[in-house]
Amino acid sequence: MPQRIMRAELIAEILEGKRQFSVARAALVEAAELQPTAEHAHRLGLLAQRAGNDSQAVDDYETAVAREPDNLLYAESLAYAYRRAGRTREGEEILERIVARYPDRVAAYRELAYTQLALGRQNDAATTLRQGIDAQLATTPPSESERASEALPAMRAEYQTLARRFATTVYESYRANGGPAVGGTLNGGVIPSAGGAELSYFPAGALNRSDAALQFTGRLFWTTANELAIDRQSIQAGLSVRYKPLAQTNLFVGAERLIKVGADTRSDWLLRGSFGLGNEVERQAERTHWNYWQFYADAGYFVSSRTEATYLEFRRGVTLPATANLLITPHVVLAYRQQSPDPARTSISEGGPGVSFKYLFRGSRYEPHGPTFDALLQYRARLSGRGHGDWVLTGVARF
Repeated sequence: MPQRIMRAELIAEILEGKRQFSVARAALVEAAELQPTAEHAHRLGLLAQRAGNDSQAVDDYETAVAREPDNLLYAESLAYAYRRAGRTREGEEILERIVARYPDRVAAYRELAYTQLALGRQNDAATTLRQGIDAQLATTPPSESERASEALPAMRAEYQTLARRFATTVYESYRANGGPAVGGTLNGGVIPSAGGAELSYFPAGALNRSDAALQFTGRLFWTTANELAIDRQSIQAGLSVRYKPLAQTNLFVGAERLIKVGADTRSDWLLRGSFGLGNEVERQAERTHWNYWQFYADAGYFVSSRTEATYLEFRRGVTLPATANLLITPHVVLAYRQQSPDPARTSISEGGPGVSFKYLFRGSRYEPHGPTFDALLQYRARLSGRGHGDWVLTGVARF
């Protein structure tokens, strides 16, 4: 009998190496029947999982856990299989038992948080990640944790996203000769503005999603006269709601009520869509430099004036960490703005070199960084449309 078991295990191993997982599992069944151990049941579950048969994987893992209830690996495998098979609640129950019994098991906290997210419980997931961070810091000295564990920065970033309820952005831009598009992704969209301040609110777990699928924003924006003085006649307010239809894509659609404040503004409804690709300027541990690129598109329709506007911007560069908290990104930028009808001739395209300096203020026990401040210097040469090239300096603070 031992020879038959060894032969069945060898055949299964060979077939697994050839990625014939279903056939490999069928071959291993003979060994599992001759020697019904928890280890055999667990391996059957792995093969079923790799073959895409989640329901069979659950059955096999349940058998492994029944035969060896105290085995941590088998319990975690069953919890993961439950989630894959859509039996999320049962997976959560197992993971809760694991972290209760093994309070230093960091991986189990992360898996439990993902399971709670799948159940639409964002607040619970954030709390679980805090517990996971505490467990990681308790087992590794704080001075060594950042280097010793890849899990800690990832958990902090995930927690920061889940715990975020409000975001505040303040920006101001200066262009020596002004112009209709005092550019930048923030302030050069369908409503060009030199400066502004906005406050956004993200309801926790709205629409059973953790990626801020629903956003409410209030803002003020303006142009500036000489010496960065705010032109009071240009101040405008806006109240908006945005919806993100796809979880993995930065596409937003929404509506904004523009409210007249200054004498040169007017009330209107703005229907708006925006789309982004690429990556933000963010810290990456243990790297001396990394590529940076970003594409942004903004399209809007002003209902009362029946005006269409489009703004496109592309940046490409390299990010260099000057210090632990300061990132420098030299880049090139191309921008295009079109409006129809366009009586003031604001449609232009421009491009040129630039450099950004991003400072990330120190974070907390649970978050990778605090507020950020960006200083952006670009030379925008006029490629088409009225006007000429100029240096543009922009400062952006995010809280």
